[in-house]
Amino acid sequence: IEKDIKTSICNDEYFKQKCDKCSHYVKFLYPFIYFDANKSFELFLSYDGVILDVNKEAKNKRIVKSIEELNEKIRIFECELDDRKIELLKYRLCKQLGYNNVVIRIEFISYDKDYIVFKIDEEYNNLKMIPTSVYNNIEEYGSSTSILEINKDWAKEKLKDE
Repeated sequence: IEKDIKTSICNDEYFKQKCDKCSHYVKFLYPFIYFDANKSFELFLSYDGVILDVNKEAKNKRIVKSIEELNEKIRIFECELDDRKIELLKYRLCKQLGYNNVVIRIEFISYDKDYIVFKIDEEYNNLKMIPTSVYNNIEEYGSSTSILEINKDWAKEKLKDE
């Protein structure tokens, strides 16, 4: 995907349009396909789960239902991480922090050789660092050619017996 398009998506500008009359910005949310040939992933922004088209070359295909989720998946795949393992980490972190029955957003922020960084509930001053070794010890899933919605509900189902 073109770098300027990717940048505008990640900066939350791509879906905004400026009104010519009042100069206010409005978000236009519509189905969207993000394909990265270099990293071999495809993301479908679809609020109702309907998929418009599928690129057969992509190894990882995901459905996302919000711009925030789209941005997070781009960051995960750009770091060449497995989003399924990241979602399992996020779910475990949520339980560890005592947020079992509370709606809270845990978002992947960054990765380096030592730590994976998560933002807790929209607060950049509330960051949690998980050792990369914890990520590395999670079961490998291999690549999936099927289109999946990998999110908190998926992780909860996978870890229901924990």
